[in-house]
Amino acid sequence: MKKTIYIFIILTLSNLVLKKIKFIQIEYYNIITIHLFFLSITIISQKTYKYLHQKPNISALHLLSINISRIILSIIFLWPIIFSENLFKKQIIVNFVITYFIYLLFESIIQNQKPKISK
Repeated sequence: MKKTIYIFIILTLSNLVLKKIKFIQIEYYNIITIHLFFLSITIISQKTYKYLHQKPNISALHLLSINISRIILSIIFLWPIIFSENLFKKQIIVNFVITYFIYLLFESIIQNQKPKISK
């Protein structure tokens, strides 16, 4: 959980730096809401994974349903942006997708780490 928060802080700050150096022209509000959205669905999905792994008879469909839910929530989150008249909506969507894949990459790295065995 701590690693997720650290990743959230690092990615948010890096995105804000890109905004500050005028590499991206979207609003600060959009950057913050995108990252808060990702943080919330990441924490919820991690808690759900942990809960489901405690169950004895879990199928792959249960785990797949978590990822499908994340995709559906992402579409719902982007829906107002897609149909808005915002001049930078393409940049917002591209920023969303790139950030989403970075979060997924870090989340897969965190979940696949083996615990260190102390001697």
